[in-house]
Amino acid sequence: MKKTSLSAQCIHKRNGACSGHNTNTRQKNLSEIRQLSIDYPRHNVGIVGRRGVGNLAFLDIDSEGMLERIETETGQKLPSTYTVQSRPESAPWKRHMYFRQTAYSVQKFDKEIHIADLSKPAEHGKYPSLFDMKGVGAGGFVVAAGSVRDTGEIYLDNGNVPVAPIPDWLVDWVLKERDKYRSESARLRETVKAQLATAVEAKQAGNSALVPREHF
Repeated sequence: MKKTSLSAQCIHKRNGACSGHNTNTRQKNLSEIRQLSIDYPRHNVGIVGRRGVGNLAFLDIDSEGMLERIETETGQKLPSTYTVQSRPESAPWKRHMYFRQTAYSVQKFDKEIHIADLSKPAEHGKYPSLFDMKGVGAGGFVVAAGSVRDTGEIYLDNGNVPVAPIPDWLVDWVLKERDKYRSESARLRETVKAQLATAVEAKQAGNSALVPREHF
């Protein structure tokens, strides 16, 4: 049976992986992928990556200006690599950059990485995402080119561009951002905890002030 260079899974446009499908049940050969296209003709395709030398990893850019920031902070130029824009018309900066994992990246990465912007107010309980490093841990996926959003917008790739090995300097930068994000998250949690404690104390003091004197 012919092997593909990609692992794929079925993706519902709104609800994520199809029932019974996830990063652990991904399809690894053309026969299985063709069968999915028959079983789920109106669904999208997810490309799966998992930690391992030579496997795919994805730099998922969500914030405008992030690519420029990476290059400015590192003094490096991001390599040409296969890339998919997830919202080419409404948010052209949002993209999935594909990389091949290297011995260095596998040594350094052991979990999926998510970085949010903690400087902006949380919306619906979540801070806006800056970027993700997917496929470098237990498993992550991105939606494939040609898939269609529920708005009708189509995921668009940059053509037949080879997937580049992830540069060591990019691995180092992502890890630096991860460590900084962890520290900032810990400080934010402590701040919120202190604010809640102060609010509870103030409420308790206010309730005590309302109790008639004869109750003491």
